[in-house]
Parts: sequence; structure tokens; C-alpha cells
Amino acid sequence: MDVAEYTPQELARLQLGFIIREQPQQNADHSGTHASSRKRELQRGQQKARQEMLDDLGVEA
Repeated sequence: MDVAEYTPQELARLQLGFIIREQPQQNADHSGTHASSRKRELQRGQQKARQEMLDDLGVEA
């Protein structure tokens, strides 16, 4: 699938997922409260995005 075929929302979700997967490596050397709260914030954002996507599709989660 070509990147151009993705909607901006889909791209944002893919990037969010990528950021969350990358997070543990980045935090390994300097794990502080700021980093962990940022990670939680990103995970909440991803859950919210997933819920919105399901709502848009009319799926009950």
C-alpha cells in the first residue's frame, strides 16, 4: 500500500504506534518521571485514537 493512499488520520495513528514502540529504547538510559508520564500520555492518545476510529466505523469495542 502506498503512503499516499493513507488518510492523514491513519498516518497519525501509524506514527503514534511507532513512537510508542520506540519509547522503551529511548528511555532506557535516562528513565525519569517526565519520560514515563510522556509515555502514558502517548498511550492514552493512542487508546483515544483507536476508540475514535472504532466509533467512526460504527464498531462497538
